[in-house]
Amino acid sequence: MKKVLKLNARSVVEVKDGGECQCVKLNFQVYKDGKPNFGSKVIIYRREETGYVFDYDEWEYFDCLLPREDEIVFDGELEIDNTFCEYTDYDVEVGKTYVYWVGRERFGEYLTGPAPVTVRDRRVWWHFDEILEKTYALQKDFPNDVTLEQVGNTVYGKPLVAAYVGNRKNLIACVGAVHAGESGPEILLPLVRELLTEHHELLERCGMAILPVVNADMREKMVDGAPWYIRTNAVGVDLNRNFDADWELIDYSYNLSSADYRSPTYRGPYPNSEPEVRALIKLMESAAPRALFSFHFLCSITADGLIVSKSAKDDAPYLADADEVKQIYSDSFRDAIGAQRRENYKAGIVCSAGSLPTYMYRKHGIPAFDLEISGDLDMLMDCKRDQTTPEMVDIARRGHKDGLIKMLERYSV
Repeated sequence: MKKVLKLNARSVVEVKDGGECQCVKLNFQVYKDGKPNFGSKVIIYRREETGYVFDYDEWEYFDCLLPREDEIVFDGELEIDNTFCEYTDYDVEVGKTYVYWVGRERFGEYLTGPAPVTVRDRRVWWHFDEILEKTYALQKDFPNDVTLEQVGNTVYGKPLVAAYVGNRKNLIACVGAVHAGESGPEILLPLVRELLTEHHELLERCGMAILPVVNADMREKMVDGAPWYIRTNAVGVDLNRNFDADWELIDYSYNLSSADYRSPTYRGPYPNSEPEVRALIKLMESAAPRALFSFHFLCSITADGLIVSKSAKDDAPYLADADEVKQIYSDSFRDAIGAQRRENYKAGIVCSAGSLPTYMYRKHGIPAFDLEISGDLDMLMDCKRDQTTPEMVDIARRGHKDGLIKMLERYSV
């Protein structure tokens, strides 16, 4: 029996011809009659899959795809390293989705695949190593103003490193990528660097606690090319349903049950079960922020759609304060990006049981928001199709920078 096993496709950055380029690496293992076969003759098929729609189609979209005869991109010998072969495809374009198959014979019985991969722009989607590097660079460049603290680890053991910036006794908190396919580090880290450079005195009056990425395991999977939107952590738990705050209440957002382990909104087996959630709780208990802003929406982009916990629906003073914060933040955000202001712009009462905003409301009583998109901001809406550009990230960063400046001013007293 001739067979290829363990086919994996991954988008990577390599140095080629003196410069960096993005490519796709295939790794697979070759077997014959149940034993390693050191013959390395393989045929590789590739298709550009234009029918796949991000955030609509899921992983099973690719299950039944088969290649055509005219889609062969390699037919020959590959070097073997301990029974594994590797093939690098340099003929790919950023933003496109490709599907690969590998066989030992032309359309033989033992064709392996499909292995799908989306080549995402690394200026828009940062690898975890880059996030850590830029976080540590803040402390190196501003040693008197930035303190780093590892508040925990992910399921896969990645360190979750928070940055305390400026005044540690009076601060606001910002967290990113609680959901893997959403926003955070690409906006927050450049924004904090600009604030340290341009508004140092303001940060001395009101500081910031920043955790740029929470769901680091699955975000890295998307950076490496998983085409579909990923919401949960590595063991299938929605971190924004796992906090010990009204956790026992089943949430049915998106027509899904948070009690169903098969659901992308699954709340987990018990409250605070996930290491990422415990890390966030540790940060919040240590920082004791006066307000919280958690960055969401899609593909490294979010805007001025501030929403609060449904558990606060009958708390009129809390909602009045949240409405005021949202109006101030939104006005500043929109002025910065040249968008029309929204009058009487109230905070949406949307965040579910077990969410971070619900936890901060129940445990600390502070204004706590998930940040989402606003439907009228057409300049940012391509992110819904996984077509975020560096220019869109820059627009969002400018808006959030001015919004957070207003928050720092508000909480300086």
